[in-house]
Amino acid sequence: GSSAILKTTNGGNNWFQQNNPTSGYLTQIHPVNDSVVYVCGWYVILKTTDGGNNWKIVRVGQEQTPQLDGLWFINENTGWFCGDRVVMKTTNGGNTFIDSTRLSNSTYDIHFKNDSTGVIAGYSKMFRTTNSGTNWYSVILPSSLATPFCDRVTFIGDTGWTASWGNIVFRTTNYGVSWDSITRIPRSNSSDATYCIEFSNKNTGYSGGDNGKIYRTTNSGSVWSSTYID
Repeated sequence: GSSAILKTTNGGNNWFQQNNPTSGYLTQIHPVNDSVVYVCGWYVILKTTDGGNNWKIVRVGQEQTPQLDGLWFINENTGWFCGDRVVMKTTNGGNTFIDSTRLSNSTYDIHFKNDSTGVIAGYSKMFRTTNSGTNWYSVILPSSLATPFCDRVTFIGDTGWTASWGNIVFRTTNYGVSWDSITRIPRSNSSDATYCIEFSNKNTGYSGGDNGKIYRTTNSGSVWSSTYID
């Protein structure tokens, strides 16, 4: 986040900061394995092949890279980036990129279950591809809000979840073909928004938002309880 890259080797008990060769604002990180990790941000893409001891600038500058907020790699070489109405794909570890069809709104997270099928979370809708990102079609979320604002998406197999800034949790069981609105994460302050969501298995998931609050579910997202308040 911001311009910092942090790493832990003991399950999060301790973190140490790694060198960021740019001053760019960083938004998301994706470790392919212990050695190869990619980072994206606003007009910047970084890569390491030694666990973060050294970071290489893949692309930097407004002329080179759009504002990027999400990325996903299925192996060391093949991955996708999404951001300000754009999706980019690389098949050679970031040496070159292929742009997809321009999307209708900003996008913030991306996930692929294989080389062909992927899902993107966006401000007003979800997007889905079945041809490796060459084309994307929109999937409307069942929300009364014209713009639900979803920042992150998480999957366990074909079951996935995303959460809106309004704390509504949406779930799919067919890898993004359709979504259901299943619940609302409780908030003591109605203005507190949800920004991230992650599931470790089909039952257990976590979400985070404003003011250091973390929520947990153990029944696939139907009920959430607070686990931490800063």
